Amino acid sequence: MTVVLLLVTFITALVTLLVPWIGAAAYYVLGIMQPQNVWPWIFENIRIALIITLVCVVSFVFALFMGKVNIKRLLHHQNILMAVVWLMVNASYHFSDFRFSAPVLYDLKAAFVLEYLNKAMAFYFIGVLLIDNIEKLIGLIYAICAVVVFYVYWSNHVYLSGMMWHYSEYGRMGGPGGLYEDENIFAMVFVVGLPMLYYIGLSAKRWYVRYAIWAIIPLLWHAIFLTGSRGAMLALGITTVYIAWKSYNRKLSIGLTAGLALALIYQGGILVSRVEWTKGMAEEPTVEALDPRLISWKVGAEMIKDHPFLGVGAGAFTRAFPFYSDTKVYVAHNTFIQFAADSGIIAGLIYLYLFWLPWRRPWTLSDTVKNSPYSLAPYLGDIIRASSIGFFVCSMFLNLMLFEVLYALLLMSLTWQFVNFQPKNTTADGPNAFSTRMDAGIGRRRHVKGYMPGGVRHQTPGD
Repeated sequence: MTVVLLLVTFITALVTLLVPWIGAAAYYVLGIMQPQNVWPWIFENIRIALIITLVCVVSFVFALFMGKVNIKRLLHHQNILMAVVWLMVNASYHFSDFRFSAPVLYDLKAAFVLEYLNKAMAFYFIGVLLIDNIEKLIGLIYAICAVVVFYVYWSNHVYLSGMMWHYSEYGRMGGPGGLYEDENIFAMVFVVGLPMLYYIGLSAKRWYVRYAIWAIIPLLWHAIFLTGSRGAMLALGITTVYIAWKSYNRKLSIGLTAGLALALIYQGGILVSRVEWTKGMAEEPTVEALDPRLISWKVGAEMIKDHPFLGVGAGAFTRAFPFYSDTKVYVAHNTFIQFAADSGIIAGLIYLYLFWLPWRRPWTLSDTVKNSPYSLAPYLGDIIRASSIGFFVCSMFLNLMLFEVLYALLLMSLTWQFVNFQPKNTTADGPNAFSTRMDAGIGRRRHVKGYMPGGVRHQTPGD
């Protein structure tokens, strides 16, 4: 295993030198998987993510000077808004009144928050320039889906091997370590990965491949149940409803929703116990006993009111918390509040707007997508929307500003806009690929088998 993993690392670095976008995809894979925590005996002293990152940056700079990337893609208004958020986060850090306040227990240092976010933002923009067509978008989705499948295997293996005690607290399974160690955040990865698994299976041309992929979904549900995350369960339910609503195969819709319900009944013991605990806490006279999130949201709203322009400072929420509440210190427990309270209301509103973008365009498909040789191409929009729904619901209860999943979804959304709403007779790499005003001709509804006005008809081969 050691030799295989080291060989994969070496090959990835070598390929990245020749094909830079592979390094951009690898950045998200390594950021989510964090192999140094999964295989510490191999990668504990090898900074694999740093190696791949440096190789990718070198390859990107070389491609930039060779004129192989289209800088004009950065002019898309989503990128301009991302740059505004990036600027506001850095400004809020340097002008914060709370940066040097006394730290609290489990406090992430503000400098770490800024460094991590700067790296995530930088690679978002690198990814925008490198992952610039439908083939690369599909490659990124497959790469992230592979991480999700690995974590499904890892979680069920840990559970069945009796090692769950090593990765759990109060009977709830967390990730192997790092930023994804928290049970709720670990569950979020599975929620985001569910639509990818479903639609990759749906696009499979052979029935046995399709059902082999779908067989992983119940194991994914079980992995979420092991985390005991109520927010993830809510996000899973809403995501499943969306997938069922978009499907024109009634049997498939019923099977998916009924399967989730049965799995929850027979395997969701941890979640049921946590719901019962919540009901018990609701009888307590204090708000804090029910859910600390209510306190965090109230404190966050007061911070936004007092510091509307640049917030209390990037990473300074917990340090400012004691100035607003005498209770135990909590994190924001909401990504919008995290952005808005830390770096100003404008940053928070931009975050919300970026998740609305995939829904504001017509759902019809361009000729580029319809004529694509890739069977997954017609489903890319639904993958991005469904995964974004799952992430956004989870973000209502979690601080997700620093996590690679957020920036990967935003990158996918933007690439999909370029691919599906580009002017007619141009490729995603063409001179007009950066335009935010797409040719209306692409949006014309056409009677094509397998497609319906307003979206894609989900059908399995043979329907």
